[in-house]
Amino acid sequence: MKKRALILISLIALVSCQYVARHGKTPTQGPNLLKAAKEALKKGDCAEASELLQRELKENGKSFQALFWLGISEAMCGRYGRAYRYLQSSLGYAPSQKWTGRVYAATGFVFHLLNKEKEAAVYFKLAKETRYPTKLWELFNKGGLNRASGYKVILSWM
Repeated sequence: MKKRALILISLIALVSCQYVARHGKTPTQGPNLLKAAKEALKKGDCAEASELLQRELKENGKSFQALFWLGISEAMCGRYGRAYRYLQSSLGYAPSQKWTGRVYAATGFVFHLLNKEKEAAVYFKLAKETRYPTKLWELFNKGGLNRASGYKVILSWM
């Protein structure tokens, strides 16, 4: 019995050491996953944020915050199809009309990044109809929406 416990502890230590060697830090767990993912997004590390948010979704598959920020993270990484799917999935869990408007605006932003202005306009209109159109909508209508200005607005929602 002691031998099995020792082997199990050694195995856990080995896995932890491999994680630290790969990521340069200890693994994040529980409610800290979302916080760490947001910090990674603020630093522009979309790959790290996506990994953390995927882990959060495994623990809590109905997390609006995880779905929404994973959509943003995937967009930052240039994976727009995934971004769209996560943002659309987050709509079903939006905690308020304000967040519904933000999801629509973020989706419009994703289409804008793809140079699909008709689709972007549809989502920005939906955002406006929620009465929470956000600064993204204003920038889009004034022609001042670009990658940097869009992410600046979205990250301000944290």
